[in-house]
Amino acid sequence: MKDYGGRGPESHVRKYTQMLLKGLSCIYYNGHVHCDLKLANILVFPCRDHGVKGHHLKIADFGLAREPGEDDSDKLLHMYQYRGTPCYMSPESVQFVEITSALDIWSLGCIAVEMIKGRIAWVTLDSKELFNKLVRGNESPMIPENMPEKGKDFLRGCFERDHCERWSADSLLTHSFILDELLPPVETKTGELSSSHIDGVVLSVVNFVLCSN
Repeated sequence: MKDYGGRGPESHVRKYTQMLLKGLSCIYYNGHVHCDLKLANILVFPCRDHGVKGHHLKIADFGLAREPGEDDSDKLLHMYQYRGTPCYMSPESVQFVEITSALDIWSLGCIAVEMIKGRIAWVTLDSKELFNKLVRGNESPMIPENMPEKGKDFLRGCFERDHCERWSADSLLTHSFILDELLPPVETKTGELSSSHIDGVVLSVVNFVLCSN
């Protein structure tokens, strides 16, 4: 992104977003929710694809990760006040409801906006103001006007305020905003993941599971 002044070309944003969605799908398959997805927790590695230089993303830092359905609101109130980084948090994250994979999808939307705009999705970094916008103001990050309609629709799926209605990682992988990039398809069978689906995050997931036991 530094090569483009902090703002990535749409084709790059699509490609990187697809990588992150594959990673999130793998994380959920392994029974976890990241709970703190943000650019600072994404590692970038150089790679070559058919001789062409590129980059490969890996999701890192599972220190706040939890299992879906876990509710640790009492512990949070006494220890951290909230789980995650404010400018990437979803409305339900602030309200301490049951942990679901949907909160990571909201964070993914914030990351996509940040890659497109070259700055955070919100206009403020003040935690109290952000929480008021999320809970009392019923607000969502502003979707960039210069995005194509399919991109805006993709982000609307990420920023659905009702977490039960928010798109899942697997559903977003089939969205036209992602598929139009014409990247190699992810072939999966019921109950199992292909190696391409796991590639990029499984090592981080395994490390987290091993360190947690």
